[in-house]
Amino acid sequence: MTTLIPKIDLKNGGTTPAGAINRPFNEKLAETISVKDFGAIGDGTTDDTIAINAALVAAEGNELYFPAGTYLCGDTIYVYNGTKLLGAGFGATTILAGAALGGSKNLILNKNPSAVTFLDQNIIVDGIFFDGNNLSFPSGIVTFGKVKNLLIQNCKFANSHYMGLAVSASTYININNNIFTATGNPAVTAEGGAAIWMDACTFGSIQNNNFNNLNWSAIYGMCTRLIIDGNTITNVKESAIYINDTVSFIAITNNIINGTVKQNISAYGLEISCAYTVISGNSISNTANCFIGMGASDATITGNTMNQCGTDQASFPEAPPIVLSSSTPITNVVISDNVIINFATPTVALVVGNGVGNLLQKIVVSNNIYSGNTFTSGKTLSFGSPANQGNACLAFNNIGTVDSQLVVFDTLIPSNASSQFYTTYFPQGSQCWNSVATVGQPKGWTCTVTGAPGTWASMGNL
Repeated sequence: MTTLIPKIDLKNGGTTPAGAINRPFNEKLAETISVKDFGAIGDGTTDDTIAINAALVAAEGNELYFPAGTYLCGDTIYVYNGTKLLGAGFGATTILAGAALGGSKNLILNKNPSAVTFLDQNIIVDGIFFDGNNLSFPSGIVTFGKVKNLLIQNCKFANSHYMGLAVSASTYININNNIFTATGNPAVTAEGGAAIWMDACTFGSIQNNNFNNLNWSAIYGMCTRLIIDGNTITNVKESAIYINDTVSFIAITNNIINGTVKQNISAYGLEISCAYTVISGNSISNTANCFIGMGASDATITGNTMNQCGTDQASFPEAPPIVLSSSTPITNVVISDNVIINFATPTVALVVGNGVGNLLQKIVVSNNIYSGNTFTSGKTLSFGSPANQGNACLAFNNIGTVDSQLVVFDTLIPSNASSQFYTTYFPQGSQCWNSVATVGQPKGWTCTVTGAPGTWASMGNL
């Protein structure tokens, strides 16, 4: 076909734009491939699997367009290297799982998920509703493995009795501006399928997504160097965000979490067990258990607003706002400048250290504000048993607690304070009590010069 395309600039009243040239009509059409070019119907009843897979083979390395419609698929759709799946928007384009997929197959899967090297790269999925049809899947409705550079945006994932989106052994993953609803299995008593599940991944971001009415967690992450930012999570069972202890370098910032219910295990707002974590600027409310469960070292928890934790008193009768719990020592954690409102009546105001062998070391709790809370002990820091008592743990200026102006911790030897506290900032007037003092030794010290660690003077010997 040699019909020529007129040089028309539709944005400028039909005039010919400068520099435009005539092109063959068939060449112009070849630039965008549609699933309908290969016979896909999109009526919600005709099985379009064969047509869509044929289109994906032809579109490898290019864009494949899904016009508005509901595309029923009774078998897996395979995505190839360098391909973009583009819909007309998740309100217009739906890929619907057929009943034959239940239990053993995923709806969407990349071609080489078990490859040793990254054979599949630069894959984009944009503007499609993936409807799991209330089936169970071996992993996610949409599953990717061993992909480098993966972008999932402006999509919707719903109606799966397991995971919504599963990504494994991949790197440079961006999951942005999507909706997740009605995922997870409501009947299981073990791991029931998170809306987003990531395993053995590196360099990822999960940003500005909406999660609502889930039967298990919103995010289950085993991804090193992961950013979780600006998401809204409402009404989930189990912990809203769970990060496993096999990864590190995680930033959880500016998320809104409202409503967690115990399905079988925990139901924290955040359940984090990885080192080098920043938790900042989040709003967490109405959690059945603690707002934050931290099970690893080297963490900063700052600038969060937490309202009403421990709503399930039958399951979690003494849930404090933040719990530090691990079978190994937890060290170098800063908890500061948080606002904590209306939590239930635990025996400690902020932090509990527990677990076998859970020694807390170099924990700083400062400048937090408590309002509308009732608690029995008035303590800011509490250790579950003598075996868990900390070394060089510090609390001060926590407004609304009994010890709001007093530093109450374990041993601090002024001569080695720098090594004990590293870069901790102490205002003048801070006090540290010697919890292992004996007769003839200092009962404590007072900071006389502000600094990190500052200058300390003995308060006298016993």
